[in-house]
Amino acid sequence: MISDEPWKMLYESDVSPYSSLMLEIRKSIDEGKIQLKDSDRVVHYLDMILDSLPELQERAKTIKSERDSLRRNESGLVSRANLLEQKISQHDEELTKGKQNLEHQRRQIIEKRRELEAQLKEASAILEDLVGQKYLLEY
Repeated sequence: MISDEPWKMLYESDVSPYSSLMLEIRKSIDEGKIQLKDSDRVVHYLDMILDSLPELQERAKTIKSERDSLRRNESGLVSRANLLEQKISQHDEELTKGKQNLEHQRRQIIEKRRELEAQLKEASAILEDLVGQKYLLEY
């Protein structure tokens, strides 16, 4: 596991077997049982790993806990987002219908104004025929 997926050891409750293994490797390097080209650097890295192992284990647990919490909350957020998308769609449809209705009413107002103007002209002509004087009727 250390060579293939070393991060998995951070999720285990007890990392002492891994610490012991690294300490044994360090001891073998110091005693010359393991020969390396740059043994001082390897020993330094082993010391860094051993020192940071408890902190890394705590961070891994915290991150895992946060991830699990986010996954639990995710389903609620997804359903809320879907509900909001439905409401947006519904409001868009209502807005489109409202715009169409407004445009229809505007066309009707224009048509009614034209009819009224025509009737006023006709009434003005009838009045002129009756009294012999020209009148301009306006609204």
